Amino acid sequence: MILPAIALASGLALAQSPDKAEQQPETPRVAWSIPPAPTEEDFPEALLTLNLAGKAVVMCVADADGYARECVVNARPSGLGLEQHAVEVVKRGRIKAIWPGDTPENLSFSVRLPFTSYMPPPLPPTDRWTGPSPTSEQIELATRTADEILAIHNEPLSDDVIPLALDEALRTEVEPEQAALIRSLYQRYGISSREAHALNIRMMARMIALTETPRPIEFAYYSDEPEIQEMMRDAEAGEGVLASTWRIRTAYCERFDCSVEYPEEPPAPDHWRLRDDKPFTPPQSPD
Repeated sequence: MILPAIALASGLALAQSPDKAEQQPETPRVAWSIPPAPTEEDFPEALLTLNLAGKAVVMCVADADGYARECVVNARPSGLGLEQHAVEVVKRGRIKAIWPGDTPENLSFSVRLPFTSYMPPPLPPTDRWTGPSPTSEQIELATRTADEILAIHNEPLSDDVIPLALDEALRTEVEPEQAALIRSLYQRYGISSREAHALNIRMMARMIALTETPRPIEFAYYSDEPEIQEMMRDAEAGEGVLASTWRIRTAYCERFDCSVEYPEEPPAPDHWRLRDDKPFTPPQSPD
C-alpha cells in the first residue's frame, strides 16, 4: 500500500559549525546507511478503510549509531494514525554522516513519506440498476465465486458494521474527535461483512448478466480499471461496499481536511537547538 520511495533530506547539523557549512555547501551531510523498508502493515487502518492517501514529513535527531532517537512529525490527513506509522517507518532506518570526520550523533534529518493507496477513489453511487436481470444460473455462479473468494481470505462473516481492525485503530491511533465521527458515519452508512457478502453476490450476478462473462473471478477483486470500477458501481445500485465507502469518505472529508499535499516540516523542539555551537546532551530516558 505504501510506495517505497522515501526521500531523505539532509537537515541542519545540531552541532554544525558555520565555517564547516560554508566549506561544503553542496554536499549532503547525511545519507541512508540502512533505508527504511515500508510494508503494507505500515498503512494506517483508518486511512485504508476511508480509501485515502496521505503524506508525512518526519524530522528526527540521530544517535551515535545513526538511528533516530527522537522524532517530530506533520502529516496530512492529520489525526488518522499517519503520524505514528510514519515515525515507526523512519525509526527502522539508519543514517550515516558523509562529511569527512563527521559522525551522525546529534545530526538532524528530515524524511518525506508518501502513503499511497493503489485503489482509485470510489465513484458516487447510482440510484438503480438499469441492466439485465440475472438468471438463476448466473446468480449461482456469482454465489460460488463469492464463496471461493471468502474462503481464500479466510475471514469469517460478521454482523459488526465497524471492522475489528478499524475498531482497534479508532481506539489506539485516531484522534478522539475524528474517531467519534468515523464511528457515527459507520453506524449510519456502514454495512457488515455478512451484508457485504450478499450484496457482492448480487453485484457480480448483475455484471455476469451484463457482460456474459462465464467466470467472473476478476469482478470479485476491486480492480483499478476505470471500466470495471464504473461497472461495479452501477451493479451495486447504491447498495454495497463501494457505495458505503463513498458515503463515509465524502462525509468525513466534508468535516476534516483530506488533502494530501506534503505538510510543512515540523519545527524542531527547543532542546534540539545549538548551545554555544557544541553538541547538546541528549535527554536521558528514565530507567
